[in-house]
Amino acid sequence: MICGTLLTALLATASFGQGVGINTTTPDPSAALDVQATDKGILIPRVSLQSVSDNTTVPTPATGLLVYNLNPEVPGGTGFFYNIGTAQSPDWTSLRELRLPVNASTSTNSGGTAFRINNFSQSGSAETIHAFSQAGYAFVADGKVKISGNGQQPGPGKVLTSDASGNATWEGGAAFTVIGLKTGGPEVLAKNTLYRVPFDLEKHDTQNNYTPYPESTFQAQASGIYHFDVKIVFETNEDARVQIHHVSGNNESVIMMEDAVGGFLDSFDVKLFAGDKIFVNIIHNNNSNLNLVSASSHFSGHFVQK
Repeated sequence: MICGTLLTALLATASFGQGVGINTTTPDPSAALDVQATDKGILIPRVSLQSVSDNTTVPTPATGLLVYNLNPEVPGGTGFFYNIGTAQSPDWTSLRELRLPVNASTSTNSGGTAFRINNFSQSGSAETIHAFSQAGYAFVADGKVKISGNGQQPGPGKVLTSDASGNATWEGGAAFTVIGLKTGGPEVLAKNTLYRVPFDLEKHDTQNNYTPYPESTFQAQASGIYHFDVKIVFETNEDARVQIHHVSGNNESVIMMEDAVGGFLDSFDVKLFAGDKIFVNIIHNNNSNLNLVSASSHFSGHFVQK
């Protein structure tokens, strides 16, 4: 009897000294409880919390106590909760809840993502991140920002615009500059003949919206407001009528007309629909041909806003 009692005491001492092992005779020395299995898990007690401050379902819960909540009405829904409060004033917090501040980083050359949140909701009004600030900044980005993905069509030179509800999308992006005219004949204009001004040499055209001579025409790829600049220089101090033409579908109209002497210089804004065209015509009734100066003439434009 004395030997049996002594053996029990020795076993209890060994158990306290090295922790308790289940399915192992060598529990990890850092663990109070080491459960090992290859085809089973640990089933945490399941309770139905009534609130995040519930102290009756589990009376006087210890700080750090872990349970599985079955009540979907509790903020955070069903799932694992742990008490970050005290036994007298519990504060049940879902393990799925993101607690701020969150500090994450990647190595200098890793190129990886430091912090990621995914939302796979099929609702068009779902939010992955909702930021609010009463008076300060709701969001501050100190570095580059990339806006792409579903519902966005980024492209070179596009402008970030919003609708009446504040929904932002990339729009337009058209920007072109044509310097000089097609020479060798097209710049020489006969009397009483309507000519398309032969702007020809493209300096840049980000969205391939401009077609050089003989069309010498800009065509909008997206609806919105566009800004244009036109300069035409005459070789002599003669006069001519300059017309800005707008083609929309089957309709063609003159949106600007000026009787110019020695040259023409003007800027204008116009609302265009996708597919609309803008070009410049000129006509004169001088006794001799009117020569246009190629080097000093240009035609340019860009998308302003949706």
